[in-house]
Amino acid sequence: MSYVKLVVAILAMLLVAVLIPIANSLNSETLIIYTRKGDGKSPFLTGNVVLRDSEGVIIANLSSPNYSGSVLDPLTIGYVFTLSIGKYYIEVYRFNVLVGKSTVELVGSRNLTLVCDVLDLPVITVEEINPDVPVGNVTLKIYRNGYFLIDEVFVDPNGKYTVHDLPYGDYVFKVLKFNITIAEEKCKLISYYMNSTSKLSIKCKVGDLNVSVRDQNGRMVNEGILEATINNYLYDSVRVSKGVALFRQVPIDYLSGSINIGLNLKVYGIPVSINVTTIHMNKSRSIVIQSLLYNLNIKLIDSANRIVSNATLVLERNNLEIKSFNVDRGNLTITQIPGGNYVLTVKRFNTPVAVEEVGVYSDSSLVINCRVIDVTLSVFDKYNRSITQVKIDLIHNELILASNISISETIRQLPPSKYVVNLWREEVPIGSYLIDLTNYTKPSIIYEIRNIPLPSLAIKCIDLNGNPVP
Repeated sequence: MSYVKLVVAILAMLLVAVLIPIANSLNSETLIIYTRKGDGKSPFLTGNVVLRDSEGVIIANLSSPNYSGSVLDPLTIGYVFTLSIGKYYIEVYRFNVLVGKSTVELVGSRNLTLVCDVLDLPVITVEEINPDVPVGNVTLKIYRNGYFLIDEVFVDPNGKYTVHDLPYGDYVFKVLKFNITIAEEKCKLISYYMNSTSKLSIKCKVGDLNVSVRDQNGRMVNEGILEATINNYLYDSVRVSKGVALFRQVPIDYLSGSINIGLNLKVYGIPVSINVTTIHMNKSRSIVIQSLLYNLNIKLIDSANRIVSNATLVLERNNLEIKSFNVDRGNLTITQIPGGNYVLTVKRFNTPVAVEEVGVYSDSSLVINCRVIDVTLSVFDKYNRSITQVKIDLIHNELILASNISISETIRQLPPSKYVVNLWREEVPIGSYLIDLTNYTKPSIIYEIRNIPLPSLAIKCIDLNGNPVP
């Protein structure tokens, strides 16, 4: 008998375990919640939806929508829950702020549209002095109730940003540039309709710094980079053009109303240390700075005192190449270089022909003697006879320096190096020859190429009787 009771009890428990879930599933309903912005029309899809049961216990917490009726229609995107019949409390949060709530008595599947106290707020950042001019590339920080930071965004170069889904309430907007607060604006949002068509315009304290750069003689500096530092950090660098460098929209602390800026001029990458200047700035202003810079006049000649043209001059300092210059007609003026010691290397056809060390501490002139050679080629056959009807191609490091040169032509100002000469006669190649000019010191030479293997033709003349004609 006890065995039968045990079997009946087990069957009863199994029946309960099966029937209760079935009953619950039969009593479960679907609740879809659509959230809207304060206008009641625009979709609000960034909220955090919290669902509580009748006892106030949280049973669901969705940080993003999980339902979409149509991917093409954002109004059909929402939050879906499968629930038992009963009473539920709905809360919607944005930035941890309660922006909407409702109570629903679920007796069947239903859809619920909940309008929330949020809006989209367009923000524009402009200059305080010129409100029509935008201030871009700044950071916008949004504080709720004065001190709770709820968002931090980057404003594009046009100075425009739209804060989406912002809860109603009190806010402080701070604008920062280069980590300096240049504006602070308080704003109270109480209604969607009060702000739906308006913009929050934040006036930023910035100023333009116009720097006129001169040397010690008052001449405009046309070469160099002017760096501006704030709190010992590089803020911006501007190329000096026609003696002027302009820094746009320098940040000015909105509380103190001023900023200290350090200026450092670099010419050819060399710091001109005496130009490190700190200025106090509370609005747009212009200043003049002076630098110790010098002009260096250079003349290139050979050992015969002839001008060396079509050369390249490389300016070096501390074993670093600063800049190279083309010297077309033997004269060059390097303007406004910082004082110091330099190495000047003159090259022709990418081969050094002179190296000169110079100290520049005032405007000065320098004559550089270049080791170059004027070469005239003479060509002889194996019988030591001069060959004149020959054309020449001159090659250096696989680069053709000159072609179709006649024997009588002088090749001007060659560096002392090794060359390859290709000889042609009536467009037929007759040989390639190496010429070595490395040991020549004279400014002009005649270089002989001998033993050219040209074929010879012997002609015997006879008269009509077959007798030799003398």
